[in-house]
Amino acid sequence: MLTSKGLICIYKSARLSILLFCLITLICASCLKRGDSPRELADGWCSLPLAAARTTSGLGPIDYNANYNGFLARMKPGETAILHAHFPHARYASVMVYDQDFLLLDSILDKDVEPLEGINPFLPGVDRSSDYLGEFEIKIVMGPLPADGIKEKNTLYAGLTHEGAPNNIAVVGYRIYLNDEGMSQADGHPQAVFGGVPPPRFVVVGQDGQTRCPDPAKSRLDYSRVLGALILKNLKNIINPTMGIGEYHSPPQWINNASADTQDELLFVPSPDTNYIMAPISNEYGELLVFRWKPARTPAETYRGGPFPDPGETDMRYFSLSFDYFDRTKTEKVFCEKTVADIEAPMLPDGTCQLVVGFGGSPRPESVPPEQWVGLEMEKGLAVVRNIVVNPDYPGYFWKLPPGTVPPEYDRYTPGGVYCSAREFEQDPDIGLRRAEKI
Repeated sequence: MLTSKGLICIYKSARLSILLFCLITLICASCLKRGDSPRELADGWCSLPLAAARTTSGLGPIDYNANYNGFLARMKPGETAILHAHFPHARYASVMVYDQDFLLLDSILDKDVEPLEGINPFLPGVDRSSDYLGEFEIKIVMGPLPADGIKEKNTLYAGLTHEGAPNNIAVVGYRIYLNDEGMSQADGHPQAVFGGVPPPRFVVVGQDGQTRCPDPAKSRLDYSRVLGALILKNLKNIINPTMGIGEYHSPPQWINNASADTQDELLFVPSPDTNYIMAPISNEYGELLVFRWKPARTPAETYRGGPFPDPGETDMRYFSLSFDYFDRTKTEKVFCEKTVADIEAPMLPDGTCQLVVGFGGSPRPESVPPEQWVGLEMEKGLAVVRNIVVNPDYPGYFWKLPPGTVPPEYDRYTPGGVYCSAREFEQDPDIGLRRAEKI
């Protein structure tokens, strides 16, 4: 029997799940809106029409270290689309296929991709210091999963919709997170959105073996059809995005949106590799918000070209902390102001990380080290943690936890949070550890 506390937790989780859906819907709508039509290249391949890099407008609560690429193709049963790409210089990559209603069908993680040429740089111990790493191809088959459940290598299946009906449109997404040093947008790399390598390309192969690129005019109609289906199918959840944020608390209250118990209720799942937790934050409790926590182990050495370690030596592939705000005057309404990646979280001598958040454009207090300062223009909004490819043995694997408020015994696996004044921080730079006293 559910207690009143349990009902409150589920209610809060449901509200933030609605918010998560709204945020992702805005991203998808923006990406589709910005997508050009595919065009045939000189070698017969097709260009990818969807490419989104670091931006401060139109991409909702994006992680500023994320790059999104993709294409849409209307295909007949038995036809195949082929995505050809160079392995990126990055921490994480994956290819996913969605149906005509923009619901997830199938995906493949970087380490599971077999190279067409060269190496797979995401495998443990592989030397990935060369400019050229390798190339791969992913097939998207307009057919059902094999009856025995065994998929062909480098193959995704899109013949049936998420609900089991015949599917006519394959929407293919290619995500790349945290480019290596020198390869990012911040570094000015011209191919940053592709992971510092040449652009991917694709082609549709008919049952007769003939190749083609999607018709540009029909593709524009298909983009509209997919976006319309996404909105119509989830109309009851597309509400004022600020409604789902829930109440503000001191200390901040982290809500688990990664529970396996609630994933079937989400009508749009962005990636099976990503766990989200969220916390509403506000300056009404203090001019500063101190996050102090022991971070998960990630393969940080890859940022400077080092090889990936054995998965058992890390807790997860990547994590980030983003700060999102709402602007009702703009179409997208949800925006990310800043993102802090795992490699940017400053370590202290005791093995913890500390970030000090200031609201409303306030200047950094002299007592706050520059590397710890996160100055925000917003006065209230949402802190979002993304944990990607989490080791199932890691205690902070939120898929295993119930939805709703993160239980106190697991609070140590969140950034926590303690509100204070600048004077209080000056008097006690370790004020963020007060949270640990409550665990």
